[in-house]
Amino acid sequence: MRIDPNELRQRLPQNNLSASLDAIWLNYFDLYGLGELVAKYHINIDMHTRDKQYTVYQHYRQKKTSIGTCIIVHGYMDHTGLYRHLIADRLAAGWDVLIYDKTGHGLSSGECYAIDSFSQYAEQLQLVLEYLAKCCDKQWLLIGQSTGASVVLEHALNPVFKPFKQISQRVLLAPLVRSSHFFAVKIQYQLLRFLVKRVKRGKSANSHDADYLNFIQQVDPLTRRWIKVNWVGAMLSWEKRFIGYPASDLALRVIQGDGDETVDWQHNLKVIERKFPGVNTQIIKDAKHHLVNEGKLWRMQVFKLLP
Repeated sequence: MRIDPNELRQRLPQNNLSASLDAIWLNYFDLYGLGELVAKYHINIDMHTRDKQYTVYQHYRQKKTSIGTCIIVHGYMDHTGLYRHLIADRLAAGWDVLIYDKTGHGLSSGECYAIDSFSQYAEQLQLVLEYLAKCCDKQWLLIGQSTGASVVLEHALNPVFKPFKQISQRVLLAPLVRSSHFFAVKIQYQLLRFLVKRVKRGKSANSHDADYLNFIQQVDPLTRRWIKVNWVGAMLSWEKRFIGYPASDLALRVIQGDGDETVDWQHNLKVIERKFPGVNTQIIKDAKHHLVNEGKLWRMQVFKLLP
């Protein structure tokens, strides 16, 4: 199925989408399995623009009273359409849900999968939270998957970003501090960064869900096939910057699979626990990296641990 991000952005539906939907958005929701949620909840899709950069977000709301708002920050090379399981779970738990496409991902602007610093991702999150503060005064729950967890941490620890009293809890799913094979990646980056601008994305079995893996590898029109080398540099800089931040007493929950081969999770948990002495860490046996799109057996264990 052909999905044209430019056409979707030009035809952004707002307010309650069940009233009337453009055919191109019907195709989008059908492709990503979001149609049932659109019919069941109030939703608007909009685009925040600043300095010629735009962020496309989807905001799902309960038809009755909600607990508050869950903000989802997706992982590297992901996008909103891939997060239907988590969106549905949080809505069923009584939360409103706001999820947005990070810079260079999905329907948002920016060079595909490229970033100079993770602080740019945190700046984007700051803009999303500023928007949310204008319309949602109840408690907020932040959930970040992998690189999305790094963004949540960067936003929480970097003093340039405004704190929001509405944030009651932060949940990190398979957080990225160091990737697997960290030192080999570091050496390769130093050797190749002046020679190549991008490398081909490999196939990673980061989930037990074979249908999900087939979808992103063979079907998804919003999944790209190349990784920008400058993103690797940003990841390496993020790890160094994270280590340098002072310890924090912020409430934090980490959920990690011990079958994760994408990040160096043993190291990551140690440094996060030093940085956040009060962290609540939960290990899911045999779960792989993409906890949001793990096989149902593992995914349901993850969701049961969410606030």
